[in-house]
Amino acid sequence: METWKKFVLIAVLIAGALLVYIPHYNYGYPLHVDEWNLISEMRIVQNEGFQYLVTHPVESGFVFSLYILDLFFSIILFYKFLPLLNFVMVSLVLFYFLNKNYGYWQGVFAIVFFASLKSNVNILGNWFFVPIVFAILFIYSYLFNLEESLEKKKSLYLSALFLFLIAFIHPSSFLVLAIVGFVYYGINHKKVRKSYLNLWPFLFLLIPVLLVILYFGDFSELVSRLVWLPFVNAKVQFTPLIYGILAGLFGILGFYLTLKRKELLGFRIYVSISLISIVGFWLLEKSFFSSYQRYLYHFMSGAVVFSAIGLYEFLKFVFVNLNKYRNELRVSVLVLIVLITGIVLFQNYGENYPGTEIYHLIDDSDYDALLFLKDYDLKYVPHRFYLDSAEVISSRDVAVVSYAISNKASAGFVSPYSLEEAFIAMQFFDKDCDFKEGFLDKYENINYVYSYEKIECSFLREIYRNDKVFLYERIKN
Repeated sequence: METWKKFVLIAVLIAGALLVYIPHYNYGYPLHVDEWNLISEMRIVQNEGFQYLVTHPVESGFVFSLYILDLFFSIILFYKFLPLLNFVMVSLVLFYFLNKNYGYWQGVFAIVFFASLKSNVNILGNWFFVPIVFAILFIYSYLFNLEESLEKKKSLYLSALFLFLIAFIHPSSFLVLAIVGFVYYGINHKKVRKSYLNLWPFLFLLIPVLLVILYFGDFSELVSRLVWLPFVNAKVQFTPLIYGILAGLFGILGFYLTLKRKELLGFRIYVSISLISIVGFWLLEKSFFSSYQRYLYHFMSGAVVFSAIGLYEFLKFVFVNLNKYRNELRVSVLVLIVLITGIVLFQNYGENYPGTEIYHLIDDSDYDALLFLKDYDLKYVPHRFYLDSAEVISSRDVAVVSYAISNKASAGFVSPYSLEEAFIAMQFFDKDCDFKEGFLDKYENINYVYSYEKIECSFLREIYRNDKVFLYERIKN
């Protein structure tokens, strides 16, 4: 590869990485409640051992990845860099396969379209490091290898390996990608019949499937989990148009051309299943195997490849049809088209619908207070995300992060507590000392009160304070 091409590639990667990092620039902690919950899962593994990953296999591969990272970095403080690093890795995978199978510019354009994907707390995206975003690295690798899996044993084995990893990183994506593979091999059934014995590596996929079945125990409950109803921010009805009209037009062109050439069948199935599921959700208000928002993310991720091919072919068409003009003019026109495309792609980047804005659960004062609590009491109580395993009562936001930092779960008013418990916990800081004492008597496991206001109750002893936080220890008779 020529030096100037390397320079362009590196420049595009850096620009995209900086865009991903912008929401993290002035905030040193994870941005999404899911990120904090996954760190909490990792803390359970650290405290109780790897058997927890076996008995709780859902997204265990992602949790294990956090565990490995925490061996080298303080995961909470390092988390702000993980979306950036993930973006770079995914972009390099995209570039590698497209450069190999199509060309340099298709690979570079794919990075640009991938960088332009919108992110918010509802559909997630490049700003966050959560299982589906991490899984995209393996989804692309799986789909590209799937294209050659019936001709090359190496690609078939790699397809099985990447699908196996996806199963442990993001199970609902595994279901979607397993269907993609099933349809792909069904369409190519004649080739499959000739070499069906080569498909034996896919038998290893029974391992995560059996672990999940054992985890849920009741088969009917497992089946019910395959049907997704509207969840958080369901009233915000995103559509595929969030991908962008211009990007969509290039995507349609790329899809048509690959269909005509009989290329990228796996990607075409992936995008089609996602789009069908999105439309199905509009009609039925339910989706299967994955949620509406996740299907939207799958759709956009798959469309990136077709948009890159479509843009390149459009530029090629323009260049050829300007053959009567000087090369300098033809190249100038192409550069202008690319610049206009870039401006359109990123003009609304960072804008969010009401209710999907970035939120900050804690600040430095909270972090310092929770670190103090971690060192103050080294006793460990197993955490199972229920009120009877909590050692602290706090506000909702602090409750989300408490265990991840202090090794002590907090009884804030968040799910999955029962509605009755959530209501009582929400009242705790508004009621008088008699109510507080009655609440603490009911839940003997709660020993600490994390407050943003001074509390003067005889059964609470102040053990820490800073400019924002008051920490109290419960005095037991």
